[in-house]
Amino acid sequence: QILSAQLGLAVLCDRVLDRLISVLNMQAGAIFIFDDREGELLRAAQRGVPGPLPARLTVGAVASTLLGRAAAAGTPQVLDDVSAVDLQSEEDKVLRTWGFHTLLCYPLTSGKRLAGGLQLMSRRAGAISANAMSLLQALNEELALALQNAVTFDRLSTMTVTDALTGLHNRRFCEEFVRKHL
Repeated sequence: QILSAQLGLAVLCDRVLDRLISVLNMQAGAIFIFDDREGELLRAAQRGVPGPLPARLTVGAVASTLLGRAAAAGTPQVLDDVSAVDLQSEEDKVLRTWGFHTLLCYPLTSGKRLAGGLQLMSRRAGAISANAMSLLQALNEELALALQNAVTFDRLSTMTVTDALTGLHNRRFCEEFVRKHL
């Protein structure tokens, strides 16, 4: 909780993703934040892929992406060899064209509440070890809570400087802006 209070959401996601890719010896990854208002996963950070991953993913049993289905089920999904599987979505198929062989889709949950999703990729087949899965299981609750806290902090920060009805900047924002720039 202290970590998420000191870092903004973007910085937190970037640092967590960098660390996980390094520790788990993966080549690429992404963190998605669950938007409970829209029922979608929103991309918050990505590393190591030659192009952009989708900005939004549907969550649910009928979701086309592996991460969307994993998030809905609340269970990790591992593809040890992407080339041996008939991927359903264009979003997942692009990983094959980028040369990735292993895909891990891990829902980040706190209790039964979905906070986001983690997607890790490797160019080696079978790159996810039992130790890696154990580490992610051990970190899941803490990562989910840190993401939830950072999202809440960002929302509250925005609420303090915007009008709830119009979404326009309020007097407090204007006063702070003038003070900083004069």
